Amino acid sequence: MKCPRDEGKLAANPAEGHSGLACGTCHGAWVPNRLVIAIQGWRRFSATDFAQELQGATIKEAGIDCPQNCGPLSLASIGGIGLNGCPGCKGVWFDGGELKKLLALYPRREGNTEKAWTVLKGGDVLTMLLIGLVR
Repeated sequence: MKCPRDEGKLAANPAEGHSGLACGTCHGAWVPNRLVIAIQGWRRFSATDFAQELQGATIKEAGIDCPQNCGPLSLASIGGIGLNGCPGCKGVWFDGGELKKLLALYPRREGNTEKAWTVLKGGDVLTMLLIGLVR
C-alpha cells in the first residue's frame, strides 16, 4: 500500500498512540476502518458517531486518493482537525500529528480493553498484528 501524499510505502506501525499504516517519509498514517472502530476499546469514542460526523463535516474532495484504491478521499474538519476520509472503505488518512490531536479529544478508558478485541474478533492477521503493537 502506498502513501497518498508522496507514494512512499506504508508500513504497519503504532502511529501517534494508535495502530495504523505509517509513512516513514511524510509521517502520515492510514487507519483502516477496522482500526478506527478499535479506538472504542481504548478511548471514550464512538466509531458510529465519528463516521457520521466525518460524513456530515465533509467540505470537498481532498485531492488525494484512498490507499486502498477506493477513489478520492474527502476532506472534513472535526474538532478543528482536517481529516481525509474514504467514503468507500471508511478508512481515514491522518497527516503527521493529526491522529495524536484527534485521540486527545477522547479520554482513555480505564481498566479492561477487551472491548477492542471483541470488536475485532475474526479480524485478519494484519489487523491483529497492528492491534498487538499498542495493546
